[in-house]
Amino acid sequence: MAATNIPAANLPLAVKYPFVTEDGKEFNDLEKLLTDLGQQSGGYYLLGANNCWHGGIHITDEKFSHHKKTHPVRCMMDGTVIAYQLNHYYPTQKWQAKSTPPATDLKFSNGFCLIKHEYESPANPLTFYSLYMHLADYNTYVADCANTEKTIAITKNTKARDATNINHAIGVLKSGSMLKVDTQQQPYKAVANGQQHDYYKGTVESKAASSDDTVAVGTTVYLYSGCFPAGTFATTEKPALPGYWKSTVIGKSKERMRVYSTEQACKDRTTPHDALLNEQQTVSFDSAQVKSATINGKTLKIALCKIDNAATFAHNTRLNEGWMIVDESQVNWEKVEPTEFDRIVKCNFPIKAGAPIGFMGIWESPADPIGAGTTKIKYQMHVELFTTDDKAALDKFLNNEARLTTGKKYLKVPKGSKLYSSDGDGSFVNPDALLNAARDYVFEESACTQVKDTAGTVFYNIKGIRTGEAATGPVDFAHVKIEGGVKLVTQYDWKELGFSTLEETNNDADGYIDPDKIPSALFKDIFKRVDGINSRNGQGDGTLTGQEIKDALQQDKELRNDLYKMIAGHPSEWHSTTQNNIKKLFEEIKAQNTEEEYKNAIQFEIDRFLKCEFVSQIEGLTQKLWHFHPLETIKTLDGKCKYCPSEIYEIETTGGMVAVSKESVDLILAYESYQKFPYVPSDTSGITIGYGYDLSQQTETNIRNDLKNIYSQDDIGKFIDVSGRYYTGNAACTALNNVNSISISKDDAYTLATRTNKRYAQYVVDIYPNSINLHPHCQGALLSLVFNRGNKLTDARSSTRREREEMRTIQFDLQTKNTSDIPSQFRGMKRLWAGRGLGGLIERREKEAVLFENGLSCPHYGK
Repeated sequence: MAATNIPAANLPLAVKYPFVTEDGKEFNDLEKLLTDLGQQSGGYYLLGANNCWHGGIHITDEKFSHHKKTHPVRCMMDGTVIAYQLNHYYPTQKWQAKSTPPATDLKFSNGFCLIKHEYESPANPLTFYSLYMHLADYNTYVADCANTEKTIAITKNTKARDATNINHAIGVLKSGSMLKVDTQQQPYKAVANGQQHDYYKGTVESKAASSDDTVAVGTTVYLYSGCFPAGTFATTEKPALPGYWKSTVIGKSKERMRVYSTEQACKDRTTPHDALLNEQQTVSFDSAQVKSATINGKTLKIALCKIDNAATFAHNTRLNEGWMIVDESQVNWEKVEPTEFDRIVKCNFPIKAGAPIGFMGIWESPADPIGAGTTKIKYQMHVELFTTDDKAALDKFLNNEARLTTGKKYLKVPKGSKLYSSDGDGSFVNPDALLNAARDYVFEESACTQVKDTAGTVFYNIKGIRTGEAATGPVDFAHVKIEGGVKLVTQYDWKELGFSTLEETNNDADGYIDPDKIPSALFKDIFKRVDGINSRNGQGDGTLTGQEIKDALQQDKELRNDLYKMIAGHPSEWHSTTQNNIKKLFEEIKAQNTEEEYKNAIQFEIDRFLKCEFVSQIEGLTQKLWHFHPLETIKTLDGKCKYCPSEIYEIETTGGMVAVSKESVDLILAYESYQKFPYVPSDTSGITIGYGYDLSQQTETNIRNDLKNIYSQDDIGKFIDVSGRYYTGNAACTALNNVNSISISKDDAYTLATRTNKRYAQYVVDIYPNSINLHPHCQGALLSLVFNRGNKLTDARSSTRREREEMRTIQFDLQTKNTSDIPSQFRGMKRLWAGRGLGGLIERREKEAVLFENGLSCPHYGK
């Protein structure tokens, strides 16, 4: 499978929120995420305490403690890391409340990662940068990656299985035998006695009495998971280390790995590999030399690896170095040793949305009262999204100069728009001339229920809207129709969606906000409302406090939404010129105070603030930056609906290019689960290899073509000897002994599945030629069906069950464009396996039906 060539105009941008939930899942509810951010004690977008600009947002351990050591903050969208700084150990700044000792070293972080994103919506390009400031030091990761090997006594008698051939039991270990195991390893899934089990690898250190002599001390074996005490192994994988550090990586192969002498051969995979590295062999490579390659439709990391002298190879052909896949899915990065610390590293490292950036860093400060000499410890990260493009380019972007009409749709409801309610008889009325929208609103079209009146006019139900001059509500009953200023706009119409710009024109600014000098009536109104949020008459004193900002963001969501859609051009706080101006301001404040502790506290903050400067050192960055709220912007950039495919793979057929979603491929592979060694999954199956490649269903020609460059010619011959319809059920189980030691790596199994998918994609097009224009979920659901059931449309002569009836109906539905009926045909097939102990097939048909329905619900793909 190849990566899709669908034009970018049709393919929504892949973006991710940088933060995840406590259990590591996506934030599907932006409102919940914004609420959590607003409940922190500082670090709000645009407005800082004491009227200071703040161009980003903070997360802290008040609400996001899981980003301290459990889940790293993530990259927001595809881009290139252009600079970073990694602290080996946190730097310190001396704090002395008074002139007399002792002084205290307080830790902080000036570690950061800067990523450049070339956003190229058609004819509306803009270059974004994302900044992640105050990252954890390297020692945080080293401490968390301490030796996880432990010596464990097994609690049950169990078979010890050969580490190179799990199908081969070499003997029995009795309860009480001691094994050294890596408690962070993930289980190896394999089939034994017709059932899939989890196995863990360990080295025998001592044997309990009556254990078999065939299992020697020092032997590495696989043991059934149930023989270990509960809680021995971690239930979650260790968090991935950032991949953009310039490092020497030492890793171990998780499976047999193909090794090539050239980079191009490793990428193309059209020629035989030069060597086959066994699993659990040590390699090392330079992370700065890691390349991206699309292999079998997946984007994977490859690198030139040095192979340990003690490493072993299959087939006795070895290389001292060679190109191979080093993706974390296939090579365990056991040790990452950065080569650059405590300096700005400039680089050009590609990074994907969702890739790990790092953990929050520490920020120690003097605690109140300042003279007490105690320390306040906080973990935090500052996140920004900005552009250096000029105002003209920004305006073109915001105004959708290219007049794009694709992408996610929004319903714009201006202030004063008529609101309607149902009369209960199929019509909608505006019962009162004063029933209108109290302010401008924007809603995602997909979130608005659409209802037609008796005349066929579409009305949109909008919820949470305030009405009239008094702004009463919010109410959920209101409806609008397309009239007056009410209209549908796209995700590219940023100005229509409520985004606006404001600009600090003084490049010598010291970071202080003077609302009277900002030419934005909306910003002045927001500033006034925040300043007076806690006063009885709504009037403030002209100076914002952290509590006022926090209360305003929590109490007035409409104010918050207006503020977060402001794009502010102001000097960066991370630029040396701006920092020097801020330093002058605080030195004036310092000079006006007589309390020694307070003066020292100001000097302390000035000194470490200056150590965070980097913008003037990066080519292409300017002092003035246009700042966007990161989360509000990511939401708008994300053109995907919940039904969009995460990735699309293309498969060439005689009828055209079949496009299937990653979700459908994952579905196929989940049910055709990977096995390292041949097995017989059921009493109706043949000997099966890799991802469900059933030899009983293949011709000799297919086997030779499919297995070429994956197995040796001798092994292919052995498989042909046990293939065909005869070798199913008991016959297959008997013949399994002839081939059960022949292994296949996950990489090769995926290659085999890809070749098989190509043949089965052709089968799909042969019987369902009209499917070629369907959504990738729909095409993928049909591929899964045919992969599992074949492409026959006629019933067996002796059958009375009409076992192919639904597959024939799907063909008719596609011919008559009645695609909405197809999910019911998937479900109709369940009758064939009900009550026969074949729940997996029933479950698979249901998942295929749901996937097809999701494809029909998506407006972005298919016809």
